[in-house]
Amino acid sequence: MGVVVWAILFGLCSLPVFIVAPFIGVFTSYNETVAGWMGEIICPADSEGKLRTYATTTRDKYGNFRPATGYELNCLNSSGEVVMADPVLYGYLWIGFVIVLGLVLAGGGALFGTLIYGVLKARAERLKDPYRQNIEPR
Repeated sequence: MGVVVWAILFGLCSLPVFIVAPFIGVFTSYNETVAGWMGEIICPADSEGKLRTYATTTRDKYGNFRPATGYELNCLNSSGEVVMADPVLYGYLWIGFVIVLGLVLAGGGALFGTLIYGVLKARAERLKDPYRQNIEPR
């Protein structure tokens, strides 16, 4: 019964994660700290990740060009040369990491809720008819 309760609570706790976590991942991916963390995963050995911003354009819903800011993870070696440039992968990895972190927290919250359910169920069983507790098994 506890697994069923955990699965239901996990489903309820993880629904908001799939809605909120991608937004959090997108809004925090344009950070130098995140670029450093993702640079450790993506960049080759002996290089570090730095975020580079540049001016670009995008289209609005009417097809008109609008100014925008582009972000790119550059892997720099010790002399400052760009070894590798990644405009997309670091963002996807970061958003995925935030979603997995949210699911782990949802699983922990569901486990906590299941433990509370078990304690309350045990207390309710103790408060039931006291005559059933004294019946000897056959």
